Amino acid sequence: MKFEDEWKRIKELGYYGSFLFAGMANDWRSTVASHFKTSTLQRPCYGVYVVRQRKTGEVIYVGKSGTMRQDGSFKPQDLEKRLVNREKGQIRQVIFGERVVRFGELLIEYVVLKDSSIIPGYLEARLLQAYYDEFNQLPPDNASL
Repeated sequence: MKFEDEWKRIKELGYYGSFLFAGMANDWRSTVASHFKTSTLQRPCYGVYVVRQRKTGEVIYVGKSGTMRQDGSFKPQDLEKRLVNREKGQIRQVIFGERVVRFGELLIEYVVLKDSSIIPGYLEARLLQAYYDEFNQLPPDNASL
């Protein structure tokens, strides 16, 4: 299965949105906050996201927001919080600043799920499996699964 085909199927499960980031590391939080402030999404919102190099469309990272507990409820970190919290032990401002240096302007795409019975981790795994099937590796910034 091709990654773009799987991404298209997942987009049908919820609200699709995107924004660009080309700034320095300390602009990341304000970029994310500004995007979600103007959004009409109901909070909290959970789903999956894809970080791409804008110029080529290359997928750099696939992630999720919404860790589901055993009872079906979600931990409190929704999409906006996930995008600004830590990754690989570092604050996201540093991570996204480094990505801009390495890849240039970034396109951050996301799908917020309409149905809370769908586990975001399942969709993240589907996307990573499709990427792996197509390229025999994970995206450059997905260190493991």
